[in-house]
Amino acid sequence: MGMTKRLVAAVVGVLLVAALQACGGGADGASSSTVMRFGMPGLPVSMDPRLAGPNDTGYLEQVYERLITTTEDGKFEPGLATDWELTDDEFVMTLQEGVEFQDGATFDAEAVKANIEAAQAESSNLRFSLAVIESVEVRGPYEVALKLSGPGGHLPGIFASYAGMMISPDALDNKDLKTKPVGSGPFTLKSIEKTKVTFEKWDGYRDADSIDVDRVELISYLDTSTMLRALRSGQLDGASLAQQQAGEARDAGLDVSSEPITLFSGILLNTARKEFAIPEVRQAISVAIDRQGILDGIYDGEASITNQPYPEGYWAFDPDLVDAPSAHYDVDRAKQLLADAGLEDGFEFEISTISAPLYQSISQAVQSQLAEIGITVKIKTATTLVEQRISGDFDAIVGSFQAGVPDPTVFVADYYGAHGTFNHGGIEFPGVDKLLAKARSSVDVEERAEPLRQIMEAVSEVGPPVIPIAVHNRVIAVRDNVEGVRGSILSDLDFTDVTLG
Repeated sequence: MGMTKRLVAAVVGVLLVAALQACGGGADGASSSTVMRFGMPGLPVSMDPRLAGPNDTGYLEQVYERLITTTEDGKFEPGLATDWELTDDEFVMTLQEGVEFQDGATFDAEAVKANIEAAQAESSNLRFSLAVIESVEVRGPYEVALKLSGPGGHLPGIFASYAGMMISPDALDNKDLKTKPVGSGPFTLKSIEKTKVTFEKWDGYRDADSIDVDRVELISYLDTSTMLRALRSGQLDGASLAQQQAGEARDAGLDVSSEPITLFSGILLNTARKEFAIPEVRQAISVAIDRQGILDGIYDGEASITNQPYPEGYWAFDPDLVDAPSAHYDVDRAKQLLADAGLEDGFEFEISTISAPLYQSISQAVQSQLAEIGITVKIKTATTLVEQRISGDFDAIVGSFQAGVPDPTVFVADYYGAHGTFNHGGIEFPGVDKLLAKARSSVDVEERAEPLRQIMEAVSEVGPPVIPIAVHNRVIAVRDNVEGVRGSILSDLDFTDVTLG
């Protein structure tokens, strides 16, 4: 049916649907409004983009519009900013005219200035992504110039994410913004309940006449099997499923989209540990991983093996790495690399992971495969690993890693940069910092792709500190009366073109 690519990949949350309330999605109801009911991964951390969690995008983008948007393959296109230009020391945006916020405030250059400065505040989670911006200058009602302290080619990606979601300037200081958002998008927030967030179509939206859905209910489930049953029974119109459920959903006659996104599973090695600071050890672990075996045994084919962070079809993907030595499962080579590192008798370390079945299974597979080359792995389970990732209080972590949002160079800076947030050993990979600056010297993704690929190849040669295993697919299923769920290789959720027959 009419599904194009997009949305979120893994599903967590809680739900018991007691009754169907409207006539949308094939359910019988007394109301004449059209309701889209969609199964989601958990509830949002905050409806304020400055405080939002990493998986809140699908909620926030119902209310907020972004300065820059993305195409299906992750390239950038106009949003509230109609044009932008990068010079050596500034990033200039031309803005849409005639846009109004949901509280009646006007969208203009002053509103953009207020948003950026608020996002740079000490209390904002976005301040680091905007650190390159020294000041904001209003040059006209619909033109704003950002003065930069360094290369700013990554700013289109930054402004296509949370930092580009424009809040009404009159609401920026609202203490209840986290539960009462005010944007200029197609829907307003009606309610946040224990297991459901409800949005209503905003009649003041400039393209409101083109939107057929009157209400969107995003409902969270603890168990993906329960969610699939709710979808099959008609309690839901669509859902974001676990990758392993794609076949079952197809067999049930649902319309299923399973497409790669810029999220991959992998092993983060703490390079502050002496063994992981040795290039041959990182290389040995990479080639000791049977990626195809993990794909077949755990993902049921709904993923792609990878030895790089970016999926095929994304502009930063490097085709030359597909057949590189790091891509080949080779136990004998892994043993030789360990011997070259002076560790022919192996060593022992601990993998930290979360309790989700996917990551438990991957950790166990890695444990078994590394045992073949003499490395003993113990598995430690935690509720969350956010603090450990940042503090460096771990040996290794098996989990998922977002490589494309807000911009691929952010991943590079965090994991491969000499002062990267997750490069706890301060490993200096050859030429990476200079190539990173080059990748941010232009807003043209074709020009940016080449230095990014050079970085991937340089890191691959000496062994990456985060070893990719599989690119995730985003699995979305809808009933046969649903059309128009839109998306891209990045992870968003758009209902503005949805129709329910």
